[in-house]
Amino acid sequence: MSNIYGELIYVDRGLYRHFGVGVGEDHVIHFNGGDKSTGRIILSSCKEFSGGKTINLSIGTTDITKSEIVARAYSQLGGDFEGYDLINNNCEHFARWCVFGKKSSSQVIFKNDEQDVVEKVIDLFFDSTYNLIGKPIDDFIDGIQKKLFR
Repeated sequence: MSNIYGELIYVDRGLYRHFGVGVGEDHVIHFNGGDKSTGRIILSSCKEFSGGKTINLSIGTTDITKSEIVARAYSQLGGDFEGYDLINNNCEHFARWCVFGKKSSSQVIFKNDEQDVVEKVIDLFFDSTYNLIGKPIDDFIDGIQKKLFR
């Protein structure tokens, strides 16, 4: 899969989404789960990560550059990211930390963390809306800027 470098990506696995960070050359760094003692941050091919399912982009705005996002992901490679926990520290927490600098999970909507349920629902709405409307507009503007400032 191309154009995933520094992107927050996920695969829909039915009951949940599995998240990771695209690091180039068709590879993804992600939290493989398991339990607190066995979960590790690993590097996988896109094929291994996806398990044959479609890889999706989860778009949002961040001040962190793509190269910084990838460096953050690589900095945790092989580690346990403070131990896997389905509710408090899962694959989405890891991937969002890489991209946004903050651990969070939209899938764990009722967890009592820094965001309340209303904030999480608003975030989910705007993430989805941005994917449909904002991302194509941003890509268009980026294209024009690249042509103007070659």
